Amino acid sequence: RGLGFEFARQYAALGWTVVATARNPDAAEALQALAAEHSNIAIEQLDVTDFEQIDALAEKYKDQPLDVLLNNAGISGSPSPKQLFQRLDYSLFDAYMHTNALGPVKMSEAFLPHVRASRMKRLVTISSLGGSFGARESMAPGTMFYRASKSALNMLMVNVAESVDKYDI
Repeated sequence: RGLGFEFARQYAALGWTVVATARNPDAAEALQALAAEHSNIAIEQLDVTDFEQIDALAEKYKDQPLDVLLNNAGISGSPSPKQLFQRLDYSLFDAYMHTNALGPVKMSEAFLPHVRASRMKRLVTISSLGGSFGARESMAPGTMFYRASKSALNMLMVNVAESVDKYDI
């Protein structure tokens, strides 16, 4: 859906091999239709909160170089009263952090050998303005956990980039 679908559509139109993932591929009707039009799209079931599933997918494609790993999965930043200070539903926090911050780090870790084996070597993660310390709550009230998870994502990916570069991991 959304940005991920559009990236898949544009990369497929350019002739790239696309491995698109979805938590529930059977329900991803637009993606299924796109894959029916493009033989260069493979659809895989993946929940980025399931680290064993991530490792299994990386193993399945172990001999496939990956020019671009595009981390795009996430829980939306749609405003909710449950994310307003003094009305917070703390039971939501872990899902935001696990999906929006830890999932992309685990994907980057699991697929780093695939990216290293490629020609372009691009590890890309989609964040948002909400993850910036310069953004103010007044811009999107009711997105506290979402914004915290995107801030965490940004710092984690800075650390991933530094680790990959400095330590040649």
